[in-house]
Amino acid sequence: KPIHFVDKPKRLIRLGPGDNHRHTASVFLLHGFGDNAAGWFEPAMWWAERLPHVRFILPTAPVSVTMGTTSWFDFGGSGVVETTLAESLKNLTAMLSDEESVVDSSRIVVAGFSQGGALAYHLGLTRTSAPLGGVIAMSTFLHGKASTSVADTVLSTPVLICHGTEDDRIPGGVAGAQLA
Repeated sequence: KPIHFVDKPKRLIRLGPGDNHRHTASVFLLHGFGDNAAGWFEPAMWWAERLPHVRFILPTAPVSVTMGTTSWFDFGGSGVVETTLAESLKNLTAMLSDEESVVDSSRIVVAGFSQGGALAYHLGLTRTSAPLGGVIAMSTFLHGKASTSVADTVLSTPVLICHGTEDDRIPGGVAGAQLA
C-alpha cells in the first residue's frame, strides 16, 4: 500500500512511493476550479498502487476572495487574472524545483484538469530549463503564454490531451487540441 502524507499548512497531499520501493518518478495532479487535492486522492491512490515507484503530489489551489472558492486564477479583468495566475505559477514552479532535487525533470509529469490543466500546459510547455517527462491536459484550455508560444527546449515533451466533445463548460475539444 502506498504511504500518504497530508500537509495541512501547505494544503498538499503526497502519495507514494510504496513501501520498499525507490522513488524514481513524480506526477503532479492539479485539480479544477472549486475542487481541492482531496478530489484527486482516490484516482491518485489507484495509480500509486499500480506505480509503486512514483510519488503523486496533489496541491490545493488558494481560496480566491473574488471567486469565493479554490481557484488557481481568478476570472474577470485581465489584471486580476494575470496576478493570480502568476502567483499560482510561482508556487507550483517552486514545488517542481523541489521535486527536481529528488528526481530528474525527465521523470516528472504535470497533469491537470480544467483550470489545473491550463497550469499544466503552462508549467510544461513554457519552461526554458530542462523539459519535463510529460504534460497531461484534461478538459482544459490554453491560457496566457502557453496559448501563444512553446519554449524551444520543450518541443519534444510528450503531451496527452483528453477533452470530450460534449463538454459544456470548456469548449474546444478537437479545435483546442489542434491548437495545442
